[in-house]
Amino acid sequence: GGAAAVVQTKSGTNTLKGSAFFFRQHDELNARPGYFDPSKVDSSTSIMGGTVGGPVRRNKLFYFGSWERNAERAGIFQSYTVPTARMRNGDFGEVLGLNANFRIYDPTTGTSDGRNRTLFENAVIPAARLSETSKKIQALYPMPNNPGTNNGLQNNLYLPRNPKADRDNYDFKGNWNRTTAHQIWGKFSMMKAKVFDLYYLPFEEAGGGPTRTMVFTGGHTWTLTPTLLLDGSIGVNSMQQNFQGPDYGTNYGTDVWGIPGLNADTASGPGSADLTRYSGMPQTETGLSTIGNTATWTPVWRDERSYTVSSNLTKVAGRHEIRTGVDFVRLRLNHWQPEVSNPRGILTFAGGVTGTPGYSSVGGWNGYAAFLLGQMSDYAKSIRYEELSGRENQYGVYVADRWQVNEKFTLNLGLRYEY
Repeated sequence: GGAAAVVQTKSGTNTLKGSAFFFRQHDELNARPGYFDPSKVDSSTSIMGGTVGGPVRRNKLFYFGSWERNAERAGIFQSYTVPTARMRNGDFGEVLGLNANFRIYDPTTGTSDGRNRTLFENAVIPAARLSETSKKIQALYPMPNNPGTNNGLQNNLYLPRNPKADRDNYDFKGNWNRTTAHQIWGKFSMMKAKVFDLYYLPFEEAGGGPTRTMVFTGGHTWTLTPTLLLDGSIGVNSMQQNFQGPDYGTNYGTDVWGIPGLNADTASGPGSADLTRYSGMPQTETGLSTIGNTATWTPVWRDERSYTVSSNLTKVAGRHEIRTGVDFVRLRLNHWQPEVSNPRGILTFAGGVTGTPGYSSVGGWNGYAAFLLGQMSDYAKSIRYEELSGRENQYGVYVADRWQVNEKFTLNLGLRYEY
């Protein structure tokens, strides 16, 4: 209860009036987003809309409406590090040529603390040692398409990304002068947005989804006597949001890759009744660019509603303007969203797996060697056992007095109680 805000929407009048506007930031006139980008991608903003208001019946009934659209295209190039053709076959000779200190040690040899491990000669892992599951995942990496850095071993893939954000705002308001002393109004507002800006390898299409907010409001102002005024409002607000990735609906971890414990594997005990919510491609940290869905906060379903009632009575008595009123708010929320980890699962392959005590891993290539060997260093998964279903009632009552003590001194006194 630290602050109160009043928002007012324009009303129609006895005169028909309107407006229209259009703005566009042309991508055709913009520079490339990045100096090293191979070309330009669609990057523009268009804002358009208009208003109209007028009488239905002069001096009695009025209308006002508005619409605004914001269409944003924020195209960019994203840079990734993907394995070269030689590396995909277990041959890290290119890395060895770049760094003479690079080594790959066999994690299945030596002591339990990693000492006395056998070295893979010339930084080449034998084909028989490559994990079949890792090869399935590796096949999702596109081939390099850019000279990159470090002799083409890093930042060697450039992909154009075209995030889209379309938002429409609608407002409609009607005003009725029931009598000269009683004005009644009603308003409907809606915001519809579709945002698709979640990109990750190996998918070309973006993840995202719609958001819709609707507000219904009605109110009145009634002059009961020249010194007594009654006003009030009632409102309903709703917001629905649903975001998913392009991988949603397929259990890549369990069904495609054959790795137990990922996605909705019942052995891990997911708590949601809808196990499709755990579908998608697990986040695989290979040491190079991540494969899989890194938007750990998705999928999300949010259905939020609020109901409000407010009524106020104002009395003018001499130098006093006394105002009192009540507020009621009902909040309702149904919400399912993972946090902390990833509902599809996270597989991590660290460089120390193919190292030995005293050896410092080189770049992410020791991690990628562990990935090709199928030697995972860490696993995590978030499980959402409950759907948030918050319900809350809020009550408020207040009384205030604006007392004009004299022409130079006005005193405002008030008390508000909230529960």
